[in-house]
Amino acid sequence: MSACDAANWLWVFDAPRDILAPSAQSKLSRTTLLASLASSLFSYSLAETFMAQPLHPLVRAGAPLAWLCINFSLQCVAFSLVLGMLYEFLRVFRDQPTPFGPWFSIGVMALLPLHLLLPLALLCRPLGTGGYLIYTLGELGIAAAMIRRWAWGVQMQYEWPLWGAYLLVLSPLLIICLGILFCTALFLTAISLVLFGAIL
Repeated sequence: MSACDAANWLWVFDAPRDILAPSAQSKLSRTTLLASLASSLFSYSLAETFMAQPLHPLVRAGAPLAWLCINFSLQCVAFSLVLGMLYEFLRVFRDQPTPFGPWFSIGVMALLPLHLLLPLALLCRPLGTGGYLIYTLGELGIAAAMIRRWAWGVQMQYEWPLWGAYLLVLSPLLIICLGILFCTALFLTAISLVLFGAIL
């Protein structure tokens, strides 16, 4: 199956729950999935690079191509880390063999909404500060859509309850928040001990 064949991309326009169904995932080739992943991450990287460019023509911009390559590399690394972390969590909570292929498909399909950020960036950047605010809100909305898609994929592929699927997908964020709370509590405790020692 060639990834360049237009007929192979009609699934992109299906409803999210339809394309996340196990029967639909099995019809997609690895080449199509890799092309979808690269397209999603490249669109997001291009949007971020475009939004980072200065609005005023007299302000010297950095090397956009270099920033684009850095952004794209960082997005690839971030996706790989999150995908691998969630996969290990999934294996811990399942007592059955868990192939990586379907999990990779769910991750790729969850990223499809990232394509919307590039046109959003093209619309918002000329608006100045208000445009940056709109773009940030759009990013949050796209992130929520991706989390929902990923949770739907987990629910349908592994027959989990939806709350459990959301808990799995949000687990890296929850771990980071718990780590921040722990470090903050530790820091405040240390400051309190220092101040208490100074008073005595």
